[in-house]
Amino acid sequence: MARSSSTKQPQSPSRTGSFVELKRPERLVKLLHRLLQTGQHRKIESILARLHPADIADILMLMPIPDTRELIRLLFRLRKGAATVAELPPVYMAELLEDFEPAMIAEFVRRIDPDDAADILQDLPDEKQHQVLQALEIDEVEELRQLLAYAEDTVGSIMNPDVFALPANLTVDEAIRKIRAEGEHLRNVVDVYVVDEEQQLVGVVSMRDLLLAPDEATLESIARPVSVTLTPEMSEDDAASVIARYDLFAVPVVDANEKLVGVVTVDDIVDVLTDAATEEIYSMAALDEDDRVFSPPLRSVRLRLPWLTLNFATALLAAFTVGLFEDVISQAVVLAAMMPIVAGMGGNSGSQTLTVMIRGIALGELKPVNARKALMKEVAVGLVNGIILAGIGFVIGWLWQDAWWLGLLLGLGILVNLVLAALAGALIPLTLKRLGLDPALGSTIILTTVTDVCGFFAFLGLARILLPLFGVLPHTS
Repeated sequence: MARSSSTKQPQSPSRTGSFVELKRPERLVKLLHRLLQTGQHRKIESILARLHPADIADILMLMPIPDTRELIRLLFRLRKGAATVAELPPVYMAELLEDFEPAMIAEFVRRIDPDDAADILQDLPDEKQHQVLQALEIDEVEELRQLLAYAEDTVGSIMNPDVFALPANLTVDEAIRKIRAEGEHLRNVVDVYVVDEEQQLVGVVSMRDLLLAPDEATLESIARPVSVTLTPEMSEDDAASVIARYDLFAVPVVDANEKLVGVVTVDDIVDVLTDAATEEIYSMAALDEDDRVFSPPLRSVRLRLPWLTLNFATALLAAFTVGLFEDVISQAVVLAAMMPIVAGMGGNSGSQTLTVMIRGIALGELKPVNARKALMKEVAVGLVNGIILAGIGFVIGWLWQDAWWLGLLLGLGILVNLVLAALAGALIPLTLKRLGLDPALGSTIILTTVTDVCGFFAFLGLARILLPLFGVLPHTS
């Protein structure tokens, strides 16, 4: 029989009271700090007992690390410490646990699901991780080592190996007795997985079917075939797609021999989707996921500076492009006022295309077979928007300076840059994907460079060609 899923986290109170407490979190932070300073631990415990671990984690993120560590020790007495730590961002969690003794971290690990425990261990320094593993039982260490062995971002790294399963030859009456016997150790058991003597997955029985079936019926006779399974090597993104596609609460994980090795539940997938959304947003802004709101300033500087330096270099490229047309700008200074409009419109339009394309890739809608169709569609959208906005720009430029030639240049600059922005916004993520890179990685910086440089070059280049023809500038030999 596969191991049963044990409830290592305490039951959480209603979030209603928690919501009331967290309307003004800064006041609660000040109160907890004052109570810590005066040693009123019992009062602190009475406050924390009413809060959900997720809300406590939010409070801890607002407090100094020394206060947070002391509160974790108090939460440990309330049997909420492990659940609260599991709610913290991995980087912050590792920093928080850095000064805790290995025995206490080991106790945290025992009280939470193995997949969450593996996440905690993965972010600890190697020496500390080794010390924590030494403080655990042999079977616990083996289970965690198996999870840590799976590659990051795979199903194996997020699955819970403590899946509740029963032998196929058990009767319904025996199965119910077994469930009752282990009831206090079970959590979120909606379905019972049925396995044979080799631990191979035979089927699944819902709790409803189990309760309605005759006592003498075997589990094998009432089990439904499992139509959807995952493998440990699958990517977590694929697992998220499967659960979303088939609207499942949980999906069993089987190895190459069809043996049941774990289960992935919807709460695991919510974490995956949250991390994916964060990664996508951070990548578009060229940020590292380890850079959080309360990360140490020096760490944030170290993580942001390389991309900002690259951005500085691309800005110099745009400035160099403008410098090529100093003679034109000096004779028609009003062009300088129009340049930000052309660049800004291109940047905004390109960002729209970029967002749609990256989202399409993330959802699996955009594939190599339909990439050309998507590219042509975005260029068409850029062209139509460009024509409409070019007309508006022509009228504004003409009325603003009473110069039809200025309106014409502004309109043409917008039209050219919007088409180029659509091309760039579509091609950048497609190219990055083709190279095996994250389509969102630094894409905003690349797009901004393209729209600025190309926008300035097109606008000022057209000015150099057309203004002498219109008699605004003298002809150059």
